[in-house]
Amino acid sequence: MAYRFGPMDLTHAKQILDWTYDPPYHLYSLEASEEDQAELLNGAYYYAESDSGELTGFFCVGSSARVPGGYPLGIYAGDDCLDIGFGLRPDYTGRGHGPEFIRQVMRYVDAEYRPTKLQLVVASFNRRAIRAYEKAGFYPIGAFYSMIGDQMLEFVAMRRHQIQPVLETGHLLLRPLRASDAAALLKLQADALMRIGPKAQGAHGDDEAAAIEQISNWSSQFCAKRDFYWGITVKSADVLIGVIGYNGLQPEREHASISCRLGGTGMNRFAAEAIRAVVCYGLAELGLETLGTYAAADDLIVHAILESVSFAEAAGVVPAASSDQAVHYSITGELLERSVLAAAYTLRYGAFGAAAGQQPGRGSHEG
Repeated sequence: MAYRFGPMDLTHAKQILDWTYDPPYHLYSLEASEEDQAELLNGAYYYAESDSGELTGFFCVGSSARVPGGYPLGIYAGDDCLDIGFGLRPDYTGRGHGPEFIRQVMRYVDAEYRPTKLQLVVASFNRRAIRAYEKAGFYPIGAFYSMIGDQMLEFVAMRRHQIQPVLETGHLLLRPLRASDAAALLKLQADALMRIGPKAQGAHGDDEAAAIEQISNWSSQFCAKRDFYWGITVKSADVLIGVIGYNGLQPEREHASISCRLGGTGMNRFAAEAIRAVVCYGLAELGLETLGTYAAADDLIVHAILESVSFAEAAGVVPAASSDQAVHYSITGELLERSVLAAAYTLRYGAFGAAAGQQPGRGSHEG
């Protein structure tokens, strides 16, 4: 389902005030009071509609997403986190809508606010919501108790870094590139046995200083949702065997080209696994509709690998800097079942990715 978001207005607010959640989720039900109506219209709330115009949820940011008991814990100190709360219509909860709703809200929030980190709190009994947040890359940072009405409830605080994640697959870790990868990156660009799509811009020749600068630029470009890349390593050893990412990434046009370079040790065994993960991340997390790439006309191994990932030949689709001898491919989300998208990778952060006047909120409750 595609969601459309907008600043909360009186019409949508009145509908939300009528929502009633069954126990034990009834603490999330609002009252049809002037106070709760004013809260929804304080400028921090956004409605979510389906593509058919049906109100299906909402979210809020800032202090409206905070729970009083979190202040002594210190989770609201500093200004590097954007607090966020999610809510789905009662009859949409518990039906598997949560993960996709969260993804689309985060894409909207990322474009509007450009946060470094996102933070939420959720009642600890709400396991279905916690599982949905974990799938979206949130991780727990602490727990606390807070009075909600006449109840003392335990809440879990969760956080998500708006930084490039590690994509973990069955055999691989696709991780952000580091300065120490500069020499290996240059070698891959020059000598890779498998070449799919255009070269990564600015990482050629033997200038390691320029390669280090480009790696730093890619890190910044991830936040801006422009061209960025992962290093490909096997789980058993942190040795760079390839590089893969997006060239010509244009989220506003919902398109990008896949660029991949792999050394001999990973050419046949790991290529499809890495490509599938990056394709599915682009479709599921970046909101892309199509991805393209190309390969040399006589490279039959690459053609077979691309076709195994559900790419199809796309005559007339010509990525930048391709040659006349290239065969062009494209893929859309319609070619991949939801089960394939979900199973292609696991998002990892943390250790994997390291190398005024508003009412207090009640936490997130979608699920």
